[in-house]
Amino acid sequence: MRFIRRIFGSTPSPIGVDFGSASLKLAQLDGVGIGARLIAAADYDVPDDVARRPAARLQFFVSTIPELLSRGGFRGRRCVLGLPAASMHLERVRIPVLDAECSRQAIEHEASLRLPFHTSRALIRHVVAGEVYEGDQPRSEVIVMATRRQLIDELLTMARRAQLEVVGFNAEPIALTRCFSGEGRTTRSGLPPGALMIVDIGSSASRVYIVARGKILFARAVGIGAVQLDQSITDRLGIPLAEARAGRLELSRLRSAADGNSSTGVHKPLSEKLARAEHACLLTLRKLKAELELSTRYFHATFPSTHVEDVVFIGGAAGHARLCQVISEEVHLKYCAAASLAGIDMQGDNPILTAAWAVAVGLTLADLKQAA
Repeated sequence: MRFIRRIFGSTPSPIGVDFGSASLKLAQLDGVGIGARLIAAADYDVPDDVARRPAARLQFFVSTIPELLSRGGFRGRRCVLGLPAASMHLERVRIPVLDAECSRQAIEHEASLRLPFHTSRALIRHVVAGEVYEGDQPRSEVIVMATRRQLIDELLTMARRAQLEVVGFNAEPIALTRCFSGEGRTTRSGLPPGALMIVDIGSSASRVYIVARGKILFARAVGIGAVQLDQSITDRLGIPLAEARAGRLELSRLRSAADGNSSTGVHKPLSEKLARAEHACLLTLRKLKAELELSTRYFHATFPSTHVEDVVFIGGAAGHARLCQVISEEVHLKYCAAASLAGIDMQGDNPILTAAWAVAVGLTLADLKQAA
């Protein structure tokens, strides 16, 4: 599938390039502040046989990006590259409250004990989520994001071959935090909204983030993604994985169409086969639900004064709104099907701006002084 849209504007931001496992997305706004308008966007699905081979994926990006730049009407070649979530390692560590340099050393030491590669071969970024107490001792709760430097070199080579001017890198959690800033979310009391849980259902894993007041406070990876959903359909229906994936995508399309026509009050019933596939997906997503509950309990124990109120699902496997609605109800969170992306209305003139575009849009909002 290809999708391209352009709206004329001024003062373009850098192009946000989101290297998803399922699709390549590019987005550009007419500025970097809250309320900026979308001026160009384009995406291209990553073929299944390419998605499973890292070298082939990079070559696919090289050959596809120039076409998207041309057909999408992007302005200039300056860009911020997103570090692929599938290649990003997330860790939560606690260290003593120290000055900046001592904190960096302590974080690097903690990372060296947990990462599957040596820190000398890693690009490490961190965010101090807040101060917590262990006993009567203050500690810093830190979210560590790390990826191999080899990947950075490969992405720079790819960008150069695609004639892009790279002005920064940014990690998915940072891009998402910039998108889901809290604008557009309301509470019954009229008070500022509480924390938002963001669930990125990826190809082979999901990432769970909790953000509040424009800051990321929690992050973890969970080994449940689209591959596991497809396997659950295969096991239940006894069909090949490729057929299971096709069925899941068809199920998502039919349910989305039904939701879009909900005003008629008529929903076409699913075939027995698709109904069984949906049930299989739900059973697997309930395993994800248990992980979301664990994440929420940890967060509330760490930051008892901030409560998670809403949840938004993103990622290639999050298109099935009905299942996401069920899971959100079971974890007692409000399902935000149309959460605000950096103050840009996703329902109005820019129907492209669904949550699936959050990373690409967030990258365009990057503070280049902080972008790595």
